[in-house]
Amino acid sequence: MSHLSQKELDLFTNKILEDYDAKNPGTIFKEKIEIGNEDALLIQSNIARLREKRGEIIIGYKIGCVAKETQKKMGFTQPACGYLWKSELYTSGVTLNKKNYTNPAMEAEFGIILNRDIKAELSSFDYILESIEGIYPLIEIHNLIFYGNEPYGAELLANNAIHAGVVLGPETKLPIDKIETNLKLIYDNEIIDTWVNKKWPHDMLSEIEWLVKELAKKKTYLKKGDLILTGAYGFPVLINDKKFDILVIKEEDGVFGILKESLSYGVLVQLASITSRVQELERKRLSLDLHDSVTQHLSGIKFLLSALKNESTKSNSIVAKCKNAIDAAINETRMVSRNLMPLKLEKKGFNVVLDELKERLELHYTVQMEIVNDSDFSSLNTHFQMAAYRIIQELCSNSIKHGDCTEININFKTNGEKLNFYYCDNGKGFDIDKYNKSRMGMSNIYYRIFQFGGELDVESVKKMGVNYCFTFPLSKIEKV
Repeated sequence: MSHLSQKELDLFTNKILEDYDAKNPGTIFKEKIEIGNEDALLIQSNIARLREKRGEIIIGYKIGCVAKETQKKMGFTQPACGYLWKSELYTSGVTLNKKNYTNPAMEAEFGIILNRDIKAELSSFDYILESIEGIYPLIEIHNLIFYGNEPYGAELLANNAIHAGVVLGPETKLPIDKIETNLKLIYDNEIIDTWVNKKWPHDMLSEIEWLVKELAKKKTYLKKGDLILTGAYGFPVLINDKKFDILVIKEEDGVFGILKESLSYGVLVQLASITSRVQELERKRLSLDLHDSVTQHLSGIKFLLSALKNESTKSNSIVAKCKNAIDAAINETRMVSRNLMPLKLEKKGFNVVLDELKERLELHYTVQMEIVNDSDFSSLNTHFQMAAYRIIQELCSNSIKHGDCTEININFKTNGEKLNFYYCDNGKGFDIDKYNKSRMGMSNIYYRIFQFGGELDVESVKKMGVNYCFTFPLSKIEKV
C-alpha cells in the first residue's frame, strides 16, 4: 500500500528520472526524505513506464541482494529487483568512461537467457531450469549512490536497484548437475570480487521463482528472450578510486574481463570447475535420457502393435495410440539429438554434421542449400566448430522464417592466418541502416564471434537478400 500521494509519487518519479538522465542519480535523497519500500517499487515501475514511453526497451530483469546479510544491511526481508535496458547492455570490447558514472562499482555474477515465457502458474523450479537457453558470466555495473549515513533500501529500489549497465560475456555450456562454481573479478591484477562453492542450479537460480511472483503482482511475466541477472552474493565493489578512467571490458585469451591497453587486465573466471567435468556428465545424462524416454516409447509401440494382431475391432484406437507414441519418441529424440551435437562433431566431423543440417532443412522447407568447405576443420578446436555450427543454425533460421529465402550459400575458405566464412541468401533482406545487431538472436551470434576474436561484416539490400562475412584468426580457433 502506498503512503505517498499521487502528487508525491509523480514528484519522486520525475526527479529521479531527471537525475538519471543527468548521470547524477538520486539527488532527491540528499534531503534525507524517507519513503517505504512499497512506494520505492511504485516509483521504479513509474520510471520504467516513462522510459518505455520515450522509446527505451526492457530486455530483462536483475535480482539483487540475494544474500541474507545484504538484505539485513539494506533493511529488506526479501531480494531486490530492477529492470535491464537495451541501452545499457554491452558486449565484449566495450569502452566505458568512469567519468560517466557518479560512483561506479562492479560485481561479478551470472545471467541466463530464457527460451520461453515463464508465468506465475508455471514457475516451478524444474520448469524454470528447462526454460534456460544459455548461461553467461557477466559484469554488472552500478552507480553506488547512497546519501544517508547507512545504505537505505528504498533509495536503492527507487534508483532501479542502482543498476547502471551489464557487460555480457560469452555463452557458457549449460551445467547439467550440481556443480560448484568459482567466479572472480580481477582489476589491475587485484581480485576485487569473488564467490566460491556455490552450486548450480539451486544457489544460482535460488530467487527466480520469487522474481516471477513479484512480476505477477505487476500483472506481467518473464518472456522468451529475457536476460535475467540471477544475483551476486556480495556487495558491489567500488572502482572509482582505481587509477584508470577508461575501461575496455572484453574477452582476452579465452576468459572474460577488464583490459586497459597493455597495462592492466582482469578476468571473470567462468564456471571454472564445470569445464573439466561437463563432458562426462553430459554423456551420462544423455544415456539416461535415451533409456528413460525414447526406449520406453518404442517399447510401448511394440506392445501396441502386438495387440493389434488380436484386436482387429480396436485397430483404429491402437493405431492412434501408436501414432501418439511415435510422435512422442520423435520429439524426445530431437531434444536428445540437440544435446548430442558435440558428440556428433567428435565422431562424424564438422562437414558431415553440416550436411545433415542441410538435408533436414531441405526436407522440411522449400529451400536449397549449397555448402563449400575447403578448410580443414579437423585442425580446429571443437568449441569453435560448435560455435560455427550454432551460428549457421541461427542464420538459417532467420533466413527461412523471416527472410522467406529459397536459396542459401555457405562457403568456408582459409586465407593465410585467417578463416573466412561466407553466408548469403536470396531472401527479403533488410535496410542496412536500420540493422540491429543487439536483437537477441544476433546478439548470440556476436557473442560467439567475440569469443574467438572474430569479426563480422554485413551487407543487405531490401528484396535482394543478405550477405555475412565472418573472419576468425586461426591462432584463436586451432587446436592447442
